[in-house]
Amino acid sequence: FDSIGATGWLPPDCTLATGPRHVLVSVNSSVAIHAKTGGAALLSQTLTAWFANVAQGLTIFDPKALYDQHAGRWVLLAVAFADNPKRSVFLLSCSDSDDPLGGWRNYSLDAMVDGNTATANWADYPGLGVDHQAIYVTANMFAFGGGFKYAKLRVIPKAGPYGGGAAPFTDFVRLKDADGHPTQRKCHPRN
Repeated sequence: FDSIGATGWLPPDCTLATGPRHVLVSVNSSVAIHAKTGGAALLSQTLTAWFANVAQGLTIFDPKALYDQHAGRWVLLAVAFADNPKRSVFLLSCSDSDDPLGGWRNYSLDAMVDGNTATANWADYPGLGVDHQAIYVTANMFAFGGGFKYAKLRVIPKAGPYGGGAAPFTDFVRLKDADGHPTQRKCHPRN
């Protein structure tokens, strides 16, 4: 079935997740929810509207979506930034149940910190995963006005966002491959 048409973003950064009864689709500018059977569009809105309660004045892009089969929840992630003042965040959205048309909780997590240490870096090319305990977010970190710095892994225990509380996290930074070289997905940086 057809979902979100071309939006003008290049690349469109498409993502798709399927659950028991629904399909969640997102591209750089929008998110849509469809019935799994028949494909009827049940909801369609911009990422700006989706994250309006936690993000204003930011460019939102590069969404990732998944259905957490361990907990029967939907998870939507995007990154966002602004140049003036410099700001970079991970935008995390977690559903209250296996019904993506029900309630969601949104979080804005400062991407410019490594744990408690402030940096001058912004997040791009995110990754998203889950297991039975946590939500895992990865990103390549770039200097504002500069190049690639390092890869970051952020671990968010599910108990916080799934329970309606805060979303504390632990960061692992300056990740390297087995030869000691900084890891980076081979993509072109946006800056």
